[in-house]
Amino acid sequence: MMRGECDMFVEVTMMMESPSGGQADGRRQGETYFQIMGLSTEKPLVKINGHLFTGQFTDTLGSHLFLEVEDWTDSSQRNSKQIKSVTVTNTYLKLEPVYLDSKRDA
Repeated sequence: MMRGECDMFVEVTMMMESPSGGQADGRRQGETYFQIMGLSTEKPLVKINGHLFTGQFTDTLGSHLFLEVEDWTDSSQRNSKQIKSVTVTNTYLKLEPVYLDSKRDA
């Protein structure tokens, strides 16, 4: 990486809502892959496992809190859960599916 090149990237944490969990039939199919294009635009495009969505940033009332929970065993060998990290954001991207219309002859 060249000097000054890292200035071009900004880290964004956001809540993203997709209809039916981002799946065409509402079921999760193994690993989920997503790609976001045009994040700095008003309506970014999001591709989740081959399904295309358009996004709209919306205002939130309050913030979204993300918790990462891990299984933890203490010295007495009791299993419990522990919060590993916390992230807060008020950036909210609501997704709607993109449907293509067939091209009409003019």
